[in-house]
Parts: sequence; C-alpha cells; structure tokens
Amino acid sequence: MPVPKPVIVVVTLKKLLKLYGALALFIGLQLVYWYKTADIQPEMEIVPNVPGRESLHAMTFGDDEFYFRTLAFMLQNSGDTYGRFSPLRYYDFNKLYQWFTLLDELDNRSDMMPSMASYYFSQTQNTADIRYVVDYLYAHSLNDVEHKCSRLLKVGRESPLPMVTRPAHLPRQGPWGHSPV
Repeated sequence: MPVPKPVIVVVTLKKLLKLYGALALFIGLQLVYWYKTADIQPEMEIVPNVPGRESLHAMTFGDDEFYFRTLAFMLQNSGDTYGRFSPLRYYDFNKLYQWFTLLDELDNRSDMMPSMASYYFSQTQNTADIRYVVDYLYAHSLNDVEHKCSRLLKVGRESPLPMVTRPAHLPRQGPWGHSPV
C-alpha cells in the first residue's frame, strides 16, 4: 500500500526541526559564552618571563640548537604581537639580559644573540637600558675570546656614551693580559 506524500513531508519536516533546533541551541550557547567572556583580555607582556635553567633544558628534549633558534625567534618578535608594536623604551631590559644569558647556555658560539643585542636592542631610547646590552656583550665576548674579541673591542670603542666603556663588576684586564676596551 503506497504511503501518502503528506506523511513523507511531515517526517522530513520533523527531522529538519530537530536539526535546526540543535543548531539554534548551539548558537544560543555560543552567544552566551561570547557575552560572558567579552571583557577578558590576555596579559600581554612585551618581554616574556624567563624560564628556569632546569625547565629550559627539560624543554629542549635533547635538541638544544632547535630550541635555541625557536626561543631566539620568539625573543626577536616579542612586543610585536596581536597587531601591536611596542617601542624599545617600554621593554624590560633586565629580562632581556636574563634571556640573553640563558640562551647563551644553549648555544654560546652563535652570533644571533649578540647581533640581536647590539644591532636591535641597543637602539632603545632609554640610555640607562644600554647598560644591560653592554654588560651582556662584554660577558659574552669573554666566553670565547678568539672569536668574540672584535665584539669586545666594539663595545668600548664605538659607544657614544662614556658610561658604557667597561662594566664595573668585570675585571679590569682581559684574559689575554691587556685592557680590552
């Protein structure tokens, strides 16, 4: 016996109402979620917090070079996220100094950190922040004197500020017997 056509339409209409009812329910839940979370803003620091040494070495999973490059790229782009660009005067140079020295533990032969410090972060508008850059470059150049000597001489010779000739807490004479700057 053939089924009348209006019954087929009613069955199809019930299925559509169930589907659209579920869709309307999920849209309503999404709107409530948006309404409740609209005022939540992320905490966007310019320079991220520095992890501990143990955490750093645990997160490398044995590949220090890859993690060094990843963190160096992250540090290079810090402050320029979510469509905002932060001037260097708002950066926390104490944290940057800690990042530089921590990343030197992963790869102290790389020129990426000293180059980033001397060519990018030294352009800060706060002259007091240059102290952190100079201290890092001086300490970094003492690790491998043969390869880092040119950077060591550049710190004292090309600086327009008299305060950046030598960090006070570092020795007066270099390991090779004469004053480096």
